[in-house]
Amino acid sequence: MPISWKKNQELSKAKKCRKKEVLIRQINKKLKETEVKKIIDYEIKPKDLQVTRKNGTKIAVHSFEINAKINKEKKKRSHKIIWFMLFHN
Repeated sequence: MPISWKKNQELSKAKKCRKKEVLIRQINKKLKETEVKKIIDYEIKPKDLQVTRKNGTKIAVHSFEINAKINKEKKKRSHKIIWFMLFHN
């Protein structure tokens, strides 16, 4: 999925620790904008990265990885509702 793939690239290059609540809010906003929030399920897994600073010291950065998938059952239900609303008025 392009949304999670793009965000995962961004998260894998993190130079500072990320907060889970902020990430969840960003994902929900993006899904709402694209109008697919109802049919996509996502999971956020913690991921620790080693980052080298300019002075050569290494630090641990806490980031996340997003796994998103389309929930087929929700997709079927949403299509049924749309078709029902279109043809039963």
